[in-house]
Amino acid sequence: MKKNTALLLLLLVTTLSFAQKREKIKGSKVVTTSVKEVGEFDGIEADDNLEVYLTKGEKNEIKIEADDNLHDIIGMDLRDRTLRLYTSKESTIFKKLIVRVTYTNSLKNVIAKNEAAVYAIQEVMLDDITFTSMDFSKLYLNVNSKKFSLIANDKSKTELNLKAEDA
Repeated sequence: MKKNTALLLLLLVTTLSFAQKREKIKGSKVVTTSVKEVGEFDGIEADDNLEVYLTKGEKNEIKIEADDNLHDIIGMDLRDRTLRLYTSKESTIFKKLIVRVTYTNSLKNVIAKNEAAVYAIQEVMLDDITFTSMDFSKLYLNVNSKKFSLIANDKSKTELNLKAEDA
C-alpha cells in the first residue's frame, strides 16, 4: 500500500511539474511587420520577455516586428483600459521580436514583468506617469513629466533620464 501511494504521489508531482512548462517555438529568421489598431487605453502591461518600444502619437496603435511565424504567439488583451502584451509560447531562437506601442496623452502607467524590456527612447512627455518593473524586467526611459513615479521590485533593472517637478 505504501508503494502504491508513493508511486502515485511521484506520478502526480512529475505530471504537475511538466504541465507548468510552456511550449517552445523557434523563429524562422524572416522578419515581417504587422500593424494592429487597439482601443483606448491608459495603462500598458508588458509580459513574457517582450521588447516594447513606446512612441507618442495621435491614436493608439500596435506595430509588431517579428519573425513571420512568431506574430501568432504575441497576444494582447484590453481589459479595464489596460493593454496587456504577452506571448502564448516561449520563443527561443529568433531574429527579431519587438512590439512598438503608439500611445496618446491618456497613458498613466506602464508595468513590465517576467523579463520584459520597455524602451522609451523618444522622450515621454506626460503630466502624470507611473512605471513599475518586477521579475527581472528592464526599463530604459527618457521621461519629461510633471509627476513621475517609479516602482522597481525584485531584480529588475532601470536606466532613467528624468526631468520632473515631482518624482
